[in-house]
Amino acid sequence: KHLRKDSGTLTEKISPKLGDIFYSPAFFLINKQHFLDSAVKISDNDVLTCSDCDKHLGEVNDGFVSLWYYSIKLSSTEDKEFGGQTHPLISSVGDNFAVLLEATVQDSGSRMPRIVFKTRGTHKVLKVWVMDKDLTCYTNITNGNHLAQDKMMKLAFEEQSNGKLESSAPDNKSPGVALSEEIEVYLSEEMYSYAVRGMQLCCQDFPQQC
Repeated sequence: KHLRKDSGTLTEKISPKLGDIFYSPAFFLINKQHFLDSAVKISDNDVLTCSDCDKHLGEVNDGFVSLWYYSIKLSSTEDKEFGGQTHPLISSVGDNFAVLLEATVQDSGSRMPRIVFKTRGTHKVLKVWVMDKDLTCYTNITNGNHLAQDKMMKLAFEEQSNGKLESSAPDNKSPGVALSEEIEVYLSEEMYSYAVRGMQLCCQDFPQQC
C-alpha cells in the first residue's frame, strides 16, 4: 500500500494493520506491534529509538510508527547475504533530508513555499524559504570543455537560537510580498543537524552581509 505525504507529520489519520506498509517519499509507516518491547524505547514526546544504540528511528502516533528510511537496514536471519537499504534513493541521513525537502516543495502547491523544520523535545527550529524551486544551473565537468545542466533550489534560511531568530530571509512585513502558509515538518536530531550544517557550508564562501 502506498501513501504520499508532503511532510514529516501526518495530516490524516490512518492505521496500518499487521503486515501493512505505507510508503511516503521520506519515511514509511508500520504497525507498532511489529517491534519487540525490548528492542525499542519510546520517549515522552513519542520519539522511537533503538534500545541498543539510542539511534532515532522514527516517531509513534496512535499505535503506528513512522520510520525514516536512512535509519533502517534490511537483513535476514536465514540469508546472511541478504540486506540493504529500504529506499533505492536513500542510503544516508543527507539523502533522506534531500528527498523530504524536495517532496515537501513539490507537494506544497506554492511557487515560493516556506517550510519550518522542527525537532521533538529540543524545540529546535530551522526556517527555509524556497526562493526558486526550479533553478537551472550549469556545471563544468571536463575542465571547461563541457557544461552539464542541472536543476537546483535557491533557498533562504534561518535557525532559531536561544529563542531569537537571526534571519537571512526577506522581511515578512515587506510591502508587496505575499507570503505562503508555513509548512511544519518534524525531523530527527540527526537530520536537523545535517540540514543546518549543510546549508551553512553552502554559504561559507559567500561575502558577509553588509
